[in-house]
Amino acid sequence: DEVDALADYSNAMGVTFTMLSDPNSEVIRAFGILNTLIPPDEHPWYGIPFPGAYAIDADGIIVAKFFDRNFGARFGPEQLLNAALGRRFEVEPAASPAEQVSVDLILDADRLLSGVIHEIVATFRVPEGQHLYGEPVPDGLVAATIEVDDAPGIVSRTLVAPPTSRLTLAGSGDTLEVYEGDVVLRLPIAQNGSAMQKADGKRYVDISGRVRWQACDDVECGLPRSQSFDFRVEAGFPVLPDMGPGVGRVPEMNGAAHFKKMMERKSMWSMLNWGTVMGIDAFCDALEFPLLPLPEVRAGEPTRYRPAEAVDDGAWVPMIPNDGEGENEADVYDRLPASRRFVPNVIRAMSLVPDALRNLLDLLFPFYLAGHNPKSGSLDRTQTELVAGRLSALNECFY
Repeated sequence: DEVDALADYSNAMGVTFTMLSDPNSEVIRAFGILNTLIPPDEHPWYGIPFPGAYAIDADGIIVAKFFDRNFGARFGPEQLLNAALGRRFEVEPAASPAEQVSVDLILDADRLLSGVIHEIVATFRVPEGQHLYGEPVPDGLVAATIEVDDAPGIVSRTLVAPPTSRLTLAGSGDTLEVYEGDVVLRLPIAQNGSAMQKADGKRYVDISGRVRWQACDDVECGLPRSQSFDFRVEAGFPVLPDMGPGVGRVPEMNGAAHFKKMMERKSMWSMLNWGTVMGIDAFCDALEFPLLPLPEVRAGEPTRYRPAEAVDDGAWVPMIPNDGEGENEADVYDRLPASRRFVPNVIRAMSLVPDALRNLLDLLFPFYLAGHNPKSGSLDRTQTELVAGRLSALNECFY
């Protein structure tokens, strides 16, 4: 972000620390955290980093790092603070020695905002002389782990665990990875806004699952054990910039003006062309066809034509209304099926470049024929939605 955008954000949110403006991504590249999932063209978001944070101790040494591939995900303050203070795997001494393995479970937050990553924390108390298995384990044995039940809108990440050590069992001669003494395991988890339920004027999410483990001593293995958990936690949305419909519900930080400035710096044409090329490439990849060559570059300047029909309709950029009012661009939405003459903003926002939008719709709707006409193809609408929903869940799609 540019300096004036950060200044408005800082004033709106009451930020008291120094913020760094890096509009050309020089510092981002120096740290090696440039988001490589965004193509290196004039896409508006090219140049952003992977979201993350470094935990640094009092001597300036990096003691932990937290990064995620999803640009919409952020780590909560609890993880950062525990890492900076060296408490991620710390276990407080027990009042009396454990006679058998026990586990205490907590969620490290009393409120889950969508896209903010928190952790389910399992603290195992292990009797002296026993150990818990870690990964990898031979077939038939169970490593200590935290599992979350599949649920719409709930996303978990890779288990975070302390280092293991090797133990050779005297009885069988097998060498296993085990945790020494009491153990803390952490499972990062987030909700994406689609799982929230309303009750008593508040929003909640339900998270259920189980902890599994198996203990051993130096001679033999115990039986696998598990303990279920079920959390109901208050949920909500994070603070968003004040752009378009959000005005009045979030702190004022001139978000729409700063976004418009960025869009003028990075052409809308490039975003439309990028979306078209990505659609064609994805189609070819799915059917294992060779990628189509890009057209030859031609000399000249873009027209920079702006349709007179485009109006400020409460979004980030001017848009042509749903009914395509005006003489020049009255047919801009005619490619949409008659049943979809309510045009979503994600389509309308591209009407500032009408010809590019027409080209994109010509490409787009053959891919979605089954979605608009349930009788075409071998899948009905319900089956199509089932496949799409399952695929989105497997890809951990926050959108």
